[in-house]
Amino acid sequence: MMLACNSMPGVLCGYAPTPKDAFLFAQINNGNAVSLPLGEDYTWTGSENFDKTIEALFSEPFGQGYPKGEAERKLKDTEKLKGIRKQSQVETISLMKKLDRSLLDNVLKKQDVIQYIMMHGNSEIVDYLKALCE
Repeated sequence: MMLACNSMPGVLCGYAPTPKDAFLFAQINNGNAVSLPLGEDYTWTGSENFDKTIEALFSEPFGQGYPKGEAERKLKDTEKLKGIRKQSQVETISLMKKLDRSLLDNVLKKQDVIQYIMMHGNSEIVDYLKALCE
C-alpha cells in the first residue's frame, strides 16, 4: 500500500510495522498516510503491537523532528524531499489525459469505484469522468 500511496501527488505514506517506526515517521517525515502490515506477524500479540503502534503514531503532534537536537535539520530535509516529490509527480487529470483510451475504458467498467469517485471525488475528476462516460 505504501508504494501505491506514494505514487499519488500530495501523499506521503510511511511503513509502520512497529511503534518506533510509527513515531519516527510522524516526527521526521510528517506524512499524511501510514501503511500497517495487518496481515503479517500479527499472532496472539498482534493486537497489542497494533495498539502500541497507533499510540506511538499519535503520541505527539506530527512534524516536530527527531532527535530533538537534529530536529531543525531533519525538518528542512523533509521539506526538500516533499518539494522534489511534488515536482516529479503529475496530477490525476493530467495523467488520465495521457493514458490510452482502452485503458480508461477498463477502469470505467469498475462501477463500484466510479460510483465512489462520483460521490466523494474532487469536482475536476468527477467532471472528467462524466465526460468520458458520455
